[in-house]
Amino acid sequence: MDRNKAVHGYESKAALRGTLAHCLFQKALTIAPSYVNRREDMRRCLYDAVGLILRENISGLYAADMKEAEACEFLQSTIKGIMQFVDSYLYGSKAINSGKSSRRLGVNSVLAIEESISSPVFGLKGKIDATLKIRVDDEAESFAALEFKTGRVGSGRKVYHTAQLLIYSLLLSERYDSSVNQGVLTYISGNNKTAGKENESQDGEHSILVASKRPELVGLVTQRNQLAKYMTQEAIAEGAIDLPPILQGYENLCKSCFAVDNCVIQNRLLEGGAPSSRNGSVGPGAAIYNEKTGHILPEHAEFYKLWRTKIAGEERHAERSRKEIWTIMAEDRERDGHCLGNLMLCEKVRPMDAPTQVVMRTEQPA
Repeated sequence: MDRNKAVHGYESKAALRGTLAHCLFQKALTIAPSYVNRREDMRRCLYDAVGLILRENISGLYAADMKEAEACEFLQSTIKGIMQFVDSYLYGSKAINSGKSSRRLGVNSVLAIEESISSPVFGLKGKIDATLKIRVDDEAESFAALEFKTGRVGSGRKVYHTAQLLIYSLLLSERYDSSVNQGVLTYISGNNKTAGKENESQDGEHSILVASKRPELVGLVTQRNQLAKYMTQEAIAEGAIDLPPILQGYENLCKSCFAVDNCVIQNRLLEGGAPSSRNGSVGPGAAIYNEKTGHILPEHAEFYKLWRTKIAGEERHAERSRKEIWTIMAEDRERDGHCLGNLMLCEKVRPMDAPTQVVMRTEQPA
């Protein structure tokens, strides 16, 4: 999977704005419990955090060719929407759109920020923006995933955002061994200056309560399984190239896709793709396709196919030990010489010395 992801270091301005806004929103979720009934103090704290966030992401500003003043103005403009979310749901409860009806939502606590979950049961992994404990109407408290997005609600990507949130709800259900039937999808918009024009539409916050429905989850897991067959190490190691067909006739969709570079390059290298076909334009269209793949020669494709085959062979060998972590007890793996079991990370304090973290063996299985 990682081999097929975009790995270039250049970031679009839209992606960078999303990254920066995520940092500020998560900062707000973290500090909100300390600022109950001190709204203006919290607002000032968020304004102060803008400079720190920009310094931490200075390399991203250079990569996206975004001026610090522009990024600062954008981040400050999102504080209005962030404070609306905190006031509405963390410091109280408010009616929230839930499909065809409206329900009342309140956030009792924020359990984790950027929680990484890997599920061997479903073959999925993800990093959840925030894990919450929520109350909906008069129902009992429950777990919920919060997914944060920048931009307008009617951007045409809501269906993808909803699918992402449903997958996160499924992962939380397994992690906490509890039914997670709802998730929160929050959009925060600010002032974007694109092509010399200022976008001032829908500044603020808009949240949606997304219900997890079995038919939709079944469909998503089925799609996951269909995609997984293209990424088996065995098929790649044997030189079998069988990727999903590249989109045709969706130029506008492909142009705005974060993976367009990687997609068309893989298409040219592995499938001998061309910028057009009998069915119309391929991917983002002939002009962009040629711009991103025009430098590729036949010898490049031959080398890349050989490289993929060799790397996949190594990964297939390494995959065995990864599977053992989930399927074989530590005692059995240790007996076969594959690991050291029952280890615990401890903090050891020595006189006149700073605390040091050490790994110690426990008497009983950890």
